[in-house]
Amino acid sequence: MAQAAARGLREIVFSDREEAEAHISGLADSISHVDFDDDGFYLTYAGGSLGQCSLHRGATSALSYEVSESDELHFVVMQSGATRFSEARRDGEAAPQRSALLLGPASRGRSEVVQDSTGISMITTRQAVRVYAERLVGQELGRTLDGIGTVSLDLLADPVAATLARNVAGVFHELQALGRSGLSSLALAHFDDLLLGLVCVTASPVVRDAVRDHQPNSGSKSVRQARDYIHAHAAEPISFSQLATRLGVGLRSLQIAFRRELGCSPRDYLIACRLEVARARLMAAGEGVTVTQIALECGFTDMAVFARKYRENFGERPSETLRRR
Repeated sequence: MAQAAARGLREIVFSDREEAEAHISGLADSISHVDFDDDGFYLTYAGGSLGQCSLHRGATSALSYEVSESDELHFVVMQSGATRFSEARRDGEAAPQRSALLLGPASRGRSEVVQDSTGISMITTRQAVRVYAERLVGQELGRTLDGIGTVSLDLLADPVAATLARNVAGVFHELQALGRSGLSSLALAHFDDLLLGLVCVTASPVVRDAVRDHQPNSGSKSVRQARDYIHAHAAEPISFSQLATRLGVGLRSLQIAFRRELGCSPRDYLIACRLEVARARLMAAGEGVTVTQIALECGFTDMAVFARKYRENFGERPSETLRRR
């Protein structure tokens, strides 16, 4: 096993299959019987704890493992490849930009990761989620969260799950970047709080409904209208102060509403939309079309920023997507 130098998240490149299997088994109480395929074994892992949540990223050859009932919740989002989870009564899949997996305390089955996959998982505990959820809704939830099993999340249809997926990937990459200069406990607590809040409303319809009922209608309406406008004009220059005025709210109120309901700023949401449009155009591009041309058409003027954010979100360079069209 060779360990790469990393002052942020701990990064490990495994050369021994048995050591890799033991490492993955030790990441969570619910994971066991890890088995890599014989052909073409490799695993590059990086991960660490924020406090109540931990993040784990692996670039890997094909493998499988068993998941048993535990006190944990796992949220799995893929950047390439796919993960399939099978249990007695249902199946689920995590695939880039389309779906994610939430494995609750009651999940029990087998997970299979296809060859050449890269994915990020967030692991937290049922107790941490319950405490945070009760703080959100202002009442005790009893055993509401105990029965959560396997949930396959459609990221195209569920904006809350999509927001959690973006933030899991975003926080991981922020930890990698900021870790080089050292992270304060305040920064870690902020990231921890953000992910716990999002996983609460993603995991439990009861919590989601309660949070929605506690939100002012004007805030929810302004966010909904702002999102519609951003989607319709993603490639154009957008002034958020002018947009807020147009919606009849203050800019600060709009920013707070976005953070509360979507877990990101209006500008972050705009960038995410532009990246989605850029990816779709890269995948459908004809001969002679360049990455720079598409980036400019989608509202990006700094090619270095575009390339960095694209890779953070999709796990590959824009040029790699263009070559696969």
